Order: sequence, then C-alpha cells, then structure tokens
Amino acid sequence: MDDRWLSPLPIKFDDEAHRYCWEPTGQWLNHSVTKVCKGTKDAWAMKRIMETKHIWEPRGKSVHAALETFLKTGDPGQYPEEYKEWVEPLLEHSVWKTYEAVACEYRLADVERSIAGSFDCLLRRKDDHNQLVLVDLKTQGKADASPYDVSTQLGGYLGMLSLHWPKLYVQKAGVLWARPGSTTLQKVDVDQAVIEWQGARDAFLMLNQPEF
Repeated sequence: MDDRWLSPLPIKFDDEAHRYCWEPTGQWLNHSVTKVCKGTKDAWAMKRIMETKHIWEPRGKSVHAALETFLKTGDPGQYPEEYKEWVEPLLEHSVWKTYEAVACEYRLADVERSIAGSFDCLLRRKDDHNQLVLVDLKTQGKADASPYDVSTQLGGYLGMLSLHWPKLYVQKAGVLWARPGSTTLQKVDVDQAVIEWQGARDAFLMLNQPEF
C-alpha cells in the first residue's frame, strides 16, 4: 500500500434499494453486513430502532458525510447547522492528530456468501504506515447515552477486508461515538470481532437459505 488511498473494489451500490452489485459478474448480492447484524437483534429492539429512524437516519448521514469530506479534504464542507454539536467534537478528536485515512466509505463483498457492506474509515498512523485501524462511526442523540456492542459489524468488515487484501494486517479496531458535545473512541478486540461475525453470519445464512 504505497499510495495513501486503498484502491476501490468493483462494487456498485444502489442507495435507494440498499443493495450491492459485484460488477465483474453483474451479481446483485443478497445480504448486507447491516442485515446480518440486525438478524441477531430481538423483535423489541428492532421495533425501537425503526420507530426512531426518522431521527437517527438524517443525523447519521449528515455526520458521516461531514467526516468523509473532512478525511478526504481536511474540511467538513457544508452540513446542517443542527448537527454542529456532533460534527465539531468529532473533527476535533485527538485521533486525527495521530492517524490519517487510507479508505472512507469503502465497499466490500463476500461474493461466495452473497454479502456486502461499507465501512466508515480505515486509518494508518502518520509516523508508521504499517499500523492500521478500522473505525466505525456511530451517532447518538444524548450526551449521556451508553455505547452498545457493534463488534459483530466491525468483524464483518475485517473479515471481508482480509478476503480482498490478505496481506493487509489491521491491528486495531474501534468505534467513534459522536454525541452532542463530545466524541469518544471505544476499542474493539479485532480477533473477537471476527469470531463474533463468523458465528452471526453462519447462523443468519442457515436461516436464510435461498429457495430452490
């Protein structure tokens, strides 16, 4: 990885349908990492998530877009003023002094299992380009909100990243929790995340076999 940015994979994303296509064969993949992870949640949790979608979805999209623009250009660009409390602490976090992005909103696929997804950013240390960290960004509505477990999701990205880039060693992973007035970084165990993903993925596929 001599150049700063990781080369994109030939994956097309249909935002409206939230589906991924593996362009070399034209295959539309059946599942996403998000869909697999949602399969591990109970009905009550999913109901609560969907009831508040009108709040967290526009906030999440705006804050993610600001971070992506910032990592690519050094400036967050234009974003809705109502999300300033989330964006400013995020961009002022100390992690950006040590690390720089080598991939943002990067699309991945496990073509054999018909699963795809996109991670938020892959970072490398500015003073040691061999040290890589996979980071996911989550936004929460309250300053005192508690983090929740997203290691399975990160494990999905880590596992699929190794399929396409087997020589790329990602030593660390973490979640940036953006809340009004502050941003914290939570570490995630890489090996444990991959194990959790493999279990969730296999259980999900057992219950979602295609009909013949």
